[in-house]
Amino acid sequence: MKIQTIQSYKQKDFVKARRLAHQYIKSTSGNLNPNDRVVKIYFKVESDLSKMDFYLDKLYKQEEQKDPNIYKFIYYLLDKAYLGKDVYLAKKWGEIFLFEAGNTKFYSRGIFAYSGLLYIADEKSPSKKVLKRIPRKKMKKKWRFKYSLLKVALYKNEKKAIKQAKKYLSKYYESNHSDFVIAMLIQSYLNVKDYRNAKEWKQKLDSDFPDNGFQNEFASIAN
Repeated sequence: MKIQTIQSYKQKDFVKARRLAHQYIKSTSGNLNPNDRVVKIYFKVESDLSKMDFYLDKLYKQEEQKDPNIYKFIYYLLDKAYLGKDVYLAKKWGEIFLFEAGNTKFYSRGIFAYSGLLYIADEKSPSKKVLKRIPRKKMKKKWRFKYSLLKVALYKNEKKAIKQAKKYLSKYYESNHSDFVIAMLIQSYLNVKDYRNAKEWKQKLDSDFPDNGFQNEFASIAN
């Protein structure tokens, strides 16, 4: 079964690899080895978050000296929880990852997923605190972009939103999210009664993004 699982994974037959890996893990009677290749494959391909949580719980509790692979498995779970918007699991494993996985190369990505899930749960203050733990100097370009976008969203309707939005637009104006960020910037100017800048950015939004979905929202601002 072990060889079949590895072969299925190499052939990118992830459905079969997941089924075989799960059978293999069940056959170990819960004595999981984080360095076992099939265990590594399982956490990569498993899509059922409750199963991942179950086996990760077993692994974490049986290892007094935590193997680095355990933190990689937690990262896989956080990443999938982010896609599935599972806030409960994010809170359960996110704090462990935050304080124990700092030396791993995937720390920034795991922390981003955790912060993003807290944002989804409308827990903005905790999300900001988590996001600040990301070592930005080591962050790859793709993650810098995502980090900046999440930061803009976190400061929505706050004074800092203007600074964060303009900072984002100065770097990523050609991104697919710029119309959304400009809309947040306009609203931020309206919140502080800076109608001149709100009008200027409304004109820019309509000029550069004519198909934006914010016409009705800012219809009261005369061009």
